[in-house]
Amino acid sequence: MRLQNLALPQSYEERAAASWDGLYKDQQAIRAATYAYLDSLSDKDIEEETPVLPAVGGHGALTRSDWLFHILNHENYHRGQVITTLQRIGIDPPNFDYVLLKGFLL
Repeated sequence: MRLQNLALPQSYEERAAASWDGLYKDQQAIRAATYAYLDSLSDKDIEEETPVLPAVGGHGALTRSDWLFHILNHENYHRGQVITTLQRIGIDPPNFDYVLLKGFLL
């Protein structure tokens, strides 16, 4: 939504699912919408610059390619937060290595 300069909905905390099943469905819906958006872009669109969060006082612009890198990198940041939290409360987290998640090494 940010890449399309659309208004953001209420925060996720205000609309979050109440179950693991619901969280998984939300994740799948977001992923499907992301893929549909990416499929709609041309190479020229990918390199077009968009403002850096003007609604919250951001300055400058990034290409959509830069934004996509930021989103993937930010996802890794949150994955690390989840792993650290699980470890701190005594839970051995699953291995989130991508090739394992895809089943290539099983």
